Amino acid sequence: MRLTRNQGHGRFWRWVLSRVPTVIVTVIALGTVLYLQAEPRKDPALTSVIIPDTVTTISHAAFWGCSSLTTVRMPDSLHTIRNNVFQYCPQLSDCALPAGLTSLGTNTFVGCFALTHMRIPSGLSTIPWATFYGCSGLKSVTIPANITSLGVNCFYQCHQLPDIDLPANLTHIASNAFYQCYGLKQISIPAGVTTIESGAFNQCTRLVRADFQGNAPTLQSNVFLGAGDGFTIYFFEGATGFTTPTWQGYPCLNMGDANPTARWLTRHGHSHDSDMMADTNDDGVPLLMAYALGLDPDDNLAGRMPQPVLT
Repeated sequence: MRLTRNQGHGRFWRWVLSRVPTVIVTVIALGTVLYLQAEPRKDPALTSVIIPDTVTTISHAAFWGCSSLTTVRMPDSLHTIRNNVFQYCPQLSDCALPAGLTSLGTNTFVGCFALTHMRIPSGLSTIPWATFYGCSGLKSVTIPANITSLGVNCFYQCHQLPDIDLPANLTHIASNAFYQCYGLKQISIPAGVTTIESGAFNQCTRLVRADFQGNAPTLQSNVFLGAGDGFTIYFFEGATGFTTPTWQGYPCLNMGDANPTARWLTRHGHSHDSDMMADTNDDGVPLLMAYALGLDPDDNLAGRMPQPVLT
């Protein structure tokens, strides 16, 4: 299904969202803002959409409740997605946020159970309120370095999210950001984080360690409530604000000196004292080689290593 220009005059353009065989759904592009008439919302027959490159903004709740929608193509010229745009699209599995996106509304993908992977564009500075709320099939999220804030409930009940690399410039993790993310086993908290709000990692029942890269942030109530058995907080020698053997009611241990390999290991979800010769994901590449080449040790690096050149 493709959005194609049908007719227009002045700043007002009409686009038709055509389906085979005969059904027509009308979309109005007012200037550069995409407005959908009532038909697409909750339309059970709508399965795919290609948005034209003249559109720069998608308006509020445009595809809300389209229960059969699986694929959306958005142009890189798109810079604004308003609130609730893809809320309750449970079959949506093929949808990449455009590279040019600079503004993302709240509740964008609430209840999009079929989403498995997402890359956050570098033009954003925050992941807003409830962006991926209830995306229970989400398995990986790539967050760019310039994200500074994670909004309330942004990854709420993303049950299958096994790990996530938080960006170095992050300063704030809001309430219930990772509530019931059962797949999380370890989290590395960047040095710049100053506040973690209540319940941020509440009921992450497999979470066994949190590695803090810098000084102790302000920690509100129940941040790690319901974490896994043996859950422990770790910090590096010289960091301020932590106490041992417990901090804020959680077991707490000093990891010793913050040498480069220890920092690298903990940022990538490994214990600070891991064996650097270990091949942790059986791809034939030990941690030491991934570290030396600046690669992510959690990726499958088989076939991606530099090849020798015979001269």
